[in-house]
Amino acid sequence: MKRLSYLTILLLAGQILTACGDDEASPTAEELQIDKLTATWIIREEGSVTRDDISSDEWEDFTLTLNEFSYTTTNTYPDVWPAQGTWSFVEDNLDQIERADGLIINVDIDEDEETLTLRFTQPDKNSNGKIAGVAGEYTFILIKQ
Repeated sequence: MKRLSYLTILLLAGQILTACGDDEASPTAEELQIDKLTATWIIREEGSVTRDDISSDEWEDFTLTLNEFSYTTTNTYPDVWPAQGTWSFVEDNLDQIERADGLIINVDIDEDEETLTLRFTQPDKNSNGKIAGVAGEYTFILIKQ
């Protein structure tokens, strides 16, 4: 009878110890993508900005800081990239974000998470009755700072 009691106690102790394991859930794919995006991104020598496949040096001091569902920029052209705003993923697609102004941006982060490529089509905007002249297909290749 004593053996049965010892065996029962050992089995119960084993179950209790395994039940007390790490309950921390693995991060979701969305959380992992947010972690990859969260950084300050700059042009530097390795990066570039093109509009309609034409390289532009007007963005050389541009920075984009992405946080969880918000962003800020410096040295920007507000008709293309507002100084600050919010963003969200497009439905369940973690490779597309939508800024609060409705612009959809295709997102690609390289394997080492050091280069971020953003592609989007900027429509013409009217500014006080004038065409702003910023429409085009943009590609931003940014480097993690």
